[in-house]
Amino acid sequence: MFIAAGSECGNAGTSQEAECRGIHAAVTKGIRLQLKNVVIESDNKGAIEYLQGKPSNLSWTASIILDQAKHLSCSFNSVIFSFCYRSGNSSAHIIASQRMRIHGSGCGPKKNLVHKGFDISSLCPLCNLLPESTVHLFLHCPLMLELWTNLLSSDEQILVKVYEADSVVDLFRNWPVKSGNDLMVRVWRYLPYATAWVAWKHRNNKVFNNVVPEVRKMILEIKALAWYWCGIWGGRKGYSFRDLVVNWEGVLAGAVTARVAATGIG
Repeated sequence: MFIAAGSECGNAGTSQEAECRGIHAAVTKGIRLQLKNVVIESDNKGAIEYLQGKPSNLSWTASIILDQAKHLSCSFNSVIFSFCYRSGNSSAHIIASQRMRIHGSGCGPKKNLVHKGFDISSLCPLCNLLPESTVHLFLHCPLMLELWTNLLSSDEQILVKVYEADSVVDLFRNWPVKSGNDLMVRVWRYLPYATAWVAWKHRNNKVFNNVVPEVRKMILEIKALAWYWCGIWGGRKGYSFRDLVVNWEGVLAGAVTARVAATGIG
């Protein structure tokens, strides 16, 4: 048996969302520890009832956070979400109190632009829930998790690696190499870099132009960028960008083959 309790720093719009963030963090920690059979306790009855499939009056943001936690929990052999009164979980209360006493409510220094006097929020501009950091922005932001889930829906093992990654560098370094169909090999190799590139572009567009990012548009741009980078490969002429748009899963599975131009004698 392994018992763990801990604390993490973050911002949330409400105390309810903060509790849901804590549950999400606990699930992620369990995956990193490679736990198999897990019991997660919380003193937020509404959040636990939601995870148990019972009617619950949660905000839209809190529901999104818990949906992600529930999806991540599929990595365990078994998981139980259990409600526990705060008085019955003194260890968690002591840890949280010590965290506040030692570190206060702050979450470290703000970004360089904030230090230079610019009026820029330190929250992630994509979700506006947690402080912006490299690993949050490119991997664990709710919007980015939705993006990665859409892109990798046909390969859950790789999707779990994204959830588990401690840094973007680690993800890039450990990105699996695939062999087989030429188009698949190239698109797969470019995918993490195209995703990061598009995420950064939309992040800046939100910060400087207040344009709200849309996952649908980001996915299309990622496919377009991967296709553009394939332009240095002569074999691209046997395929079309439409292949990536209408049969993305087939491309990643190596099931889309090159078309041979018809020739004839006049």
